[in-house]
Amino acid sequence: MKQESIESKAEKTSKGFGHFTVRDGIAFCDICGAALQKKISLAGREKLVWLTCPCRDKQANKTNGERVEKLQKLGGLSPKYTFDLAQPSRVMDVCKRYASRWDDAEKKGAGLLLWGGVGTGKTFAAHCIANELISGDIPALITSLSRVMNSGFDRTSILKRIRDTPLV
Repeated sequence: MKQESIESKAEKTSKGFGHFTVRDGIAFCDICGAALQKKISLAGREKLVWLTCPCRDKQANKTNGERVEKLQKLGGLSPKYTFDLAQPSRVMDVCKRYASRWDDAEKKGAGLLLWGGVGTGKTFAAHCIANELISGDIPALITSLSRVMNSGFDRTSILKRIRDTPLV
């Protein structure tokens, strides 16, 4: 029986690690030189486990940032409106809690109605909630009924997009 080389085994198990070089039985990133594997002792046996590469973490964060930016653009959101900018208030506390408990709210079909006069912060609060969800990779859309009805697009396709977006 032919024994597989470390390099051959590493190639088969590296799933998404990209280009690397094997030295002394350990895979190292060809980009930044960081170790991609570590020897550990498990149940009395030595095992090789894969590690996250720092340069790939940076790329993943960049990709996540690009994804958030794209979702914000698709949802008609201003990225500058976040809970960090909000003045402390009972209403903003409710909005933060709603965003942080989104999974439960979505399962229950629970909405949040924002109402009030002009300039009271309804749109700002909606953007804060939507941006919070988008930062967690949950699509959200900011619109108004008048914008939807006067957009010039086919109302059926608009309503389908609204229906398929978790938070409108």
